[in-house]
Amino acid sequence: MLVICLLSYKSHQLTRSGIVLEFLLGMGITWPLGFGGLATILYFFIMAAVVGRCSKRMRTGFAGMEKKGSCRDGVQVFANGGLALICSLCYAWQQNPAFLVMFGASIAEASADTTAGDIGVLSAQTPVSILTGKPMPKARNTANTSNSNGP
Repeated sequence: MLVICLLSYKSHQLTRSGIVLEFLLGMGITWPLGFGGLATILYFFIMAAVVGRCSKRMRTGFAGMEKKGSCRDGVQVFANGGLALICSLCYAWQQNPAFLVMFGASIAEASADTTAGDIGVLSAQTPVSILTGKPMPKARNTANTSNSNGP
């Protein structure tokens, strides 16, 4: 897990706080779930990095529109993996398979949210607010397009 964290930092995918949280989340998930849990979160980390890089290369005219950019900080890492960590620790405590289902669902949600955000920025359609239905500028968290169905 440490190697993955350092590679993520070196490739400008994570900030220092992101490294710390990714390592803690990775170890906290791998301890109760073993290789299956590690493989699942590695899939998410790698997929998010690849989609983010591809999206960044395809963007034209959107430079600087995202508030935080593609380098994830500790808050973003925890937002995407915190529920998965809680589910894996609950599974270690109770051995209830429902926690494994919740773990998988939380990783799926984080994957969908991350890819929708990166792909939605590329849409030719004008995003609309999910609250008001009115058109909004691209790269806003409360807007979606029919292509992404997400931020």
